[in-house]
Amino acid sequence: MRLRHLFISLFAVAALLGSMAQAAERPYAPGKSQEHRKAFKHHQQQRDHHRDQMLRRDHNRHGQQHPGSGYRPRDHARPPSHRQIYEQRHQYRAPDRSQLRRQIHRNRHHIGRGPALPPRARLITGRPIPHGWGQRLPHQHVRHLPHYPGYEWHRSGSNLVLVAVTTGLIYTIVENVLN
Repeated sequence: MRLRHLFISLFAVAALLGSMAQAAERPYAPGKSQEHRKAFKHHQQQRDHHRDQMLRRDHNRHGQQHPGSGYRPRDHARPPSHRQIYEQRHQYRAPDRSQLRRQIHRNRHHIGRGPALPPRARLITGRPIPHGWGQRLPHQHVRHLPHYPGYEWHRSGSNLVLVAVTTGLIYTIVENVLN
């Protein structure tokens, strides 16, 4: 019986040492050759090195990476100047109030008056238009007015109101222009 235990333990030690020797020869996963793993590791190192270089290069680009600047790091042109960024940001300004009033007054007969607001309802710039008051202008009337992307014209009595489409907030009120 002792001999049998000795034989089993020697066999287990030999199997363990044999598997350790095989593991030392092939440190990579089964099914992939060692050359394949070396090539893959080399590819990963090159990719990481290239990424680090790109990040360093982008970091040194005149500080123009803030959102809304209109400059993407992959552009190869010169970054835009501060003035260009400012002009792009403010290109949708409302025209001069007197010019807007003249243009609307010229075409007021095409637009016509809307229903009057109730006595307690008030139109306030920056607030939502009162629910149920202020009709959206039909397409036939809108063509006589200036167009602003993201805004639509409403009429309320003799007033024209420019309302943001997404939020429903009043952007500007042109009062008594439809009289």
